[in-house]
Amino acid sequence: CIWDVGNGGIACAAAEMSMTLETGLDLDLQNLAGHKHVANAHHLLLRPFPNTYLVVCAAKNLEKIRTVLEKWDLSAWKIGQLNDHEKLLIRSLHGKNEVEIPIEHLSNFNLPKDLAPHVPAADIRTADCRHLIEDRHLDPAAAIEQLLGSSNGCSRIEIRQRFDDTIQSNTFATHALSQAGLLRIDGTSKAIALTIIGQPRWSFLDAQWGPVHAVETAARRLVCVGARPLGMAGCLNLGAETAHEAAYLYDQTLVGLKTASNGLRIPVLSLETEFSAEHCGLPLTPVIGMIGLLNESFLYIANVFPSADLHVFLLGHQLGDLSGSEYASQVFGGVAGEIPKPDLEAATHLHSSLLTAIDRGWVQHARANGIGGLGLALAKSCLGPQRIGVRVSLPETPGIHAQLFDELSALAIVSVTTHDREDFVRFARDQDISFCEIGVTGGNQLIVSAGGQMQLSLSIDQLYAGWQTGFPNSSR
Repeated sequence: CIWDVGNGGIACAAAEMSMTLETGLDLDLQNLAGHKHVANAHHLLLRPFPNTYLVVCAAKNLEKIRTVLEKWDLSAWKIGQLNDHEKLLIRSLHGKNEVEIPIEHLSNFNLPKDLAPHVPAADIRTADCRHLIEDRHLDPAAAIEQLLGSSNGCSRIEIRQRFDDTIQSNTFATHALSQAGLLRIDGTSKAIALTIIGQPRWSFLDAQWGPVHAVETAARRLVCVGARPLGMAGCLNLGAETAHEAAYLYDQTLVGLKTASNGLRIPVLSLETEFSAEHCGLPLTPVIGMIGLLNESFLYIANVFPSADLHVFLLGHQLGDLSGSEYASQVFGGVAGEIPKPDLEAATHLHSSLLTAIDRGWVQHARANGIGGLGLALAKSCLGPQRIGVRVSLPETPGIHAQLFDELSALAIVSVTTHDREDFVRFARDQDISFCEIGVTGGNQLIVSAGGQMQLSLSIDQLYAGWQTGFPNSSR
């Protein structure tokens, strides 16, 4: 466990760590008596220390950690240990008990509940979006065209172009619909993958769980190009009316990022916060950048269909929930729904299993669902240089809108050849991954049916036209 010693100093960091681990904690600060920043006991307890962390490790790993710290010329002091008497106990510089609090009482020091009403909330924040939308009998084909041209639907292309503008000739994932930019590592066969996501809708609905979904989606995007996530950086843009509100949003977002980091085992390498009057009235936007590693750059996986006659599978458990989706936002003219908690254990298993399938050479194409859900992921998979369409058949339940536009389920579309289909299916069953075969690539249309009834049919020309409306210059 690692905890940042930020505002509130060692005392608050120790209290938060004790609450999180649900165990007692003994700290004795006498070993810090000679620290150059220490003026007195209270100064030591409450002063924020930048770039300083409380770290808990097993006794057997202590020497290994010391070796790493010495290698990087970092200072460290052993100041305590976990205990089983369910108290936070901190002894000051002179051995006096400055803090002694039972851990069940620590929750009393959370932010006051009356801060919550100051956090922006959508009018239909807890709406049952699935039934509200299905009752309107909206045309899913028109929705896909609209979502393709939305600013959110096109934002990733702009991000990829920024990678190219910054890194110049060293990128090699040049197709505009790639879910990550890639860099070769000179002198090796390896490559670094980079992706970025900023999703204010999710965080606006839930400042804690929205960022968790964003981190998981970024990780899944890296996995879908064949890269293993290594680490992430974040920038929190806080739009708030008051300092109390900003503090509440900040704390909730930090909890979410820590939950995602621990659950997915992806370290946070850096975190910046921006709060100014310019952001007041705008949603909280945590922008997550993530890097991953490809052991062999030639194993890069296409995010668009590379050829016809591929078997298309949907991996992952589908919630069928339209909460927080771009589709619900378009329908209601704003964000809507209550964000579900993600299953990070299942997501981690999906990531690991998909990387194994890629390493074994079975996967020809993969794409993570995200903004716009499965519908937009299928549409963008058709927009490759080969202009390969797909015919998809979905179950009758849940409804077509819930299946196509749910974007908070951890899902991936994967395409394999006929030769590899049997091996892939056997592997998915052995790994206990939720999967179903939904279609086959070919033709020049995106065709989706459900329950034996055709639900939408869009030509690739129509998809391109919808996609290009999102750019000021349609020649891109």
